[in-house]
Amino acid sequence: PIQTPIEKHNFTYLCYRCNKPGHFIKDCPETTPKRSSIFQPPPSSSTTTIINPEFPTTHCRCGAGLCEIRVSNSSSNPGRKYYRCPGKYDKHCGYFKWCDMLREGEIRRSQPEFNFPTCLCGAGVCTVRVEESGPNAGRRYFACPIR
Repeated sequence: PIQTPIEKHNFTYLCYRCNKPGHFIKDCPETTPKRSSIFQPPPSSSTTTIINPEFPTTHCRCGAGLCEIRVSNSSSNPGRKYYRCPGKYDKHCGYFKWCDMLREGEIRRSQPEFNFPTCLCGAGVCTVRVEESGPNAGRRYFACPIR
């Protein structure tokens, strides 16, 4: 009998790192290797982590711990303080909020009941969304942070 080659799956999604089809970000060939576990001093950056009693502490929505308060050194916001997710690498949810814009209702005084899962595509910590219509309207669910 004559054998025909199996057709390759035609991928319809793109990697969020390289924008090429056929793989998720966690499998991207353009990913740089993770740093070794040996202590290395942090590289100089445009921000500085601070401890500041001027602004309240708040837990990150993803469960990674207390948000870091950093100081911007950008030309458009020099010296302005902001909150940032404390998670490292793929455990970083991307949370960012200017300290002077955080409202009382947004302050998380305790750790969330559970840690948010990491998206299977490798894009980082999932976000929580609320279903807007249908039989599950009003229910919360985890979703990819970049879709």
